[in-house]
Amino acid sequence: MRRVRKRKNSGLPMMWWFLLAMLVVCVLLIIVMWPRGKKKELETEHIPGNTGVPSGTASAVPAGWDKVPKAEESAVVRSLGSRVIFFEKKNDMKVEVAEDDYVHRKITVKVRGLKTESFSSDYMKCVFDGTYWAGKKAILNSMGGVLNDWELTVVPADGGGYEATVVFSEESVYECRVAEDENYFFLDFYRPKELYDTVILIDPGHGTPDPGTTGADGTREKDLTLAYTLALKELTDKQSRAKFYFTRLEDSRLDEDYSTDLHRRPELANELDADLFLSIHMNAHEKNSYSGTQAYYNETQNDWQTFHSKSFAQILLPKVADALEIKALGSFPAAELYTVVKESEVPVVLLETAYLSNEGDLAAVTDPDRQQAAVQAIYDALMEAVGEIEADRQAGTSRYPSPTPEAVRPTGAAN
Repeated sequence: MRRVRKRKNSGLPMMWWFLLAMLVVCVLLIIVMWPRGKKKELETEHIPGNTGVPSGTASAVPAGWDKVPKAEESAVVRSLGSRVIFFEKKNDMKVEVAEDDYVHRKITVKVRGLKTESFSSDYMKCVFDGTYWAGKKAILNSMGGVLNDWELTVVPADGGGYEATVVFSEESVYECRVAEDENYFFLDFYRPKELYDTVILIDPGHGTPDPGTTGADGTREKDLTLAYTLALKELTDKQSRAKFYFTRLEDSRLDEDYSTDLHRRPELANELDADLFLSIHMNAHEKNSYSGTQAYYNETQNDWQTFHSKSFAQILLPKVADALEIKALGSFPAAELYTVVKESEVPVVLLETAYLSNEGDLAAVTDPDRQQAAVQAIYDALMEAVGEIEADRQAGTSRYPSPTPEAVRPTGAAN
C-alpha cells in the first residue's frame, strides 16, 4: 500500500489574513478620524472681516450660535448684532417692545400668548460678542456693559392665558429690536449710533415741581418749553435725516432730586453720543426792560475742526429772534455758567428764547402764530446744522466715527 505524504503547512495563508485584517483596521481608522480633523479645521478657519463665521460650509453661523439648536437654518441669525437675548417660541407667543424709557435706561418687553404662567428667566439665553450664555446670572455677567438687571413678572391676560413683562435695566442707552424666525424670538440691543446717522437730543427746561421762571400773567417757563418741544416733535416726526430724543414729553422731571435731574440732562446727551444737544429755556430779569433772544454755547469746543457748539448757536440765534420779532442779543460762551453746557461733551446750545419778565417778549412767545414761527425756526436751524454735520462726515472730518454701513445694519434700521 502506497503512503501519501502530508505536506507541511508553510504558514503563508495566516500571514495574508493578518495583513488583510491590519488593512481593514487602518481603513476604518481613516474613515473615523478624517471628519473630526476636517471639522476642527472649519471651526478655526474664519472668513476675513466676518469674525466667528467658519468658511467652507453653507450652514455656517456667527460664533456662539453654533451651540443653538437649528440656528444654522436661520437667515435671521446671520442678520443679528452682537448683543442678543433670545428664547424659544411656544404656541401663539407674541413679543414686542412696549416701552423704551431711555431717560431712565429701561426697556419694557411684553411676551403675550402664553398658555401657562411657567415662563421665567430660565427661558432666556444670549449670544454676546460671539459667546453663548444661559441663565440670568451668566447673561448679566457677560452683558455687564449693557444690562444691569431685569425683572420678569407673569400675570393672567385679558381673554385668557398669560402675559409676561420683562423690564430690562440698562447700563447706558440702548435700543432693542425684536426679530423672530421659526424657532426663536430675538431681542437685539444696539447703541443709537449703530442705527442712526445723526442723533439729536431736545431738552425742554425744568418740569414739575420746578416751574422755572414765571411771567407777570402767571405763564410758567416749564409749560412754554414743553409746548415748544411738543410742537417741534410734530415736525421732527415727519423727517428721516436724524433720530430725535427728548428729555421729557410731559410735565415731569428726570429725577426727583434737583441736582440729579440737572446733571442727567447732559449725561443723557453724552450717552447718546448726540450730534446736537439743544436745551430750550425762557429768560427773566429783575429789570423788565431786558428783552431779546440769547444762545449759550460751550466754548471749550471752539478748537474742534468740525461742527461744534458755537457753530450751532450762530445758526440758531438769528432764526429764532427773527421768527419772534424780537432782538437777537447774541451768542455767548457759557461752559462755566450752565451745568447742561459745561457737562456736555457734544455740541450744545442753551437757548434763552425770550424774557418772560418783559411784556413784549412774553406776548411774542405766547402768541400762537409767532410761537409756531419760532418752532419752525428751531427746526430749520436743526436741519441746517444736520446738513453741516453730514458735510463734515462726507469730508471725513467729523469728530464722530462713521455710522454703521448700511450693509451690516439690522433690517429696518433708519437713517
